[in-house]
Amino acid sequence: MQAPSAADVLAVAFGGTPSLEAAIAAQDAAPARAGRAAGFAEAVERGLASGCEWLWLLDGSAVPAPDALARLLEARGGIRGGEAPVLLASQVVDARGVAVAGLAPWYRRGPSDLAMRAVTARMLPIRAARAGSLLVRAAAVTEPPRPLLSSSAAALEWSARLLRASHGFLVMASRATASQPSGAVAEALDPDPLEDVRGGVAMLLGGALHPRERLWLAAEVGDRAWRAAREGRTSPRRLLASAAAGARRS
Repeated sequence: MQAPSAADVLAVAFGGTPSLEAAIAAQDAAPARAGRAAGFAEAVERGLASGCEWLWLLDGSAVPAPDALARLLEARGGIRGGEAPVLLASQVVDARGVAVAGLAPWYRRGPSDLAMRAVTARMLPIRAARAGSLLVRAAAVTEPPRPLLSSSAAALEWSARLLRASHGFLVMASRATASQPSGAVAEALDPDPLEDVRGGVAMLLGGALHPRERLWLAAEVGDRAWRAAREGRTSPRRLLASAAAGARRS
């Protein structure tokens, strides 16, 4: 089957190794243009300045399969009878093909007609996403990412704002392989528990979430912070300092 056109796509990499560059060049649906940026905020800024309709954001945490972009492009229409999505994410898996929980997006909570219809199309509705492999509709972007957060936390916070009133999906057929072994990452919101707290607090105090979602996030971040301290991965003092830093960056 012929790959869909990527003539309106700019690929922007802002991390990773030469293997990421090679993976972009080897795509079945080759993006019209490709570039590099120093971080997530700069990648979005450059993408918007390019005039391309879609931005493919790659942070180097995962290397996309040759058909990853093509599968994302095929999903741009969304699901039948639904609003067209503004963000589509690839599934990040480890070397065995198992989904890496620590690099997964946040799914929309609660059963819904949207979720049921999306599953039949091999997609899952998401509320926020990390920047492993994201295809974003440029026209939907109205606010920039927070530049002082790490790429992972910045992507979560920014995409949560983007998807506050719009649709986004994880496209199961689009895959990227984690650049490093998952290990403890699969048990954490973010590989670094301190950045987990910084990003979580920034999201709680920002405008990305609805009130009920803030309660869910506060419970999740608190639970992960407690486990990280209990397991000796960090100290309560450092967690509090990270929370204060997140508040300054909101």
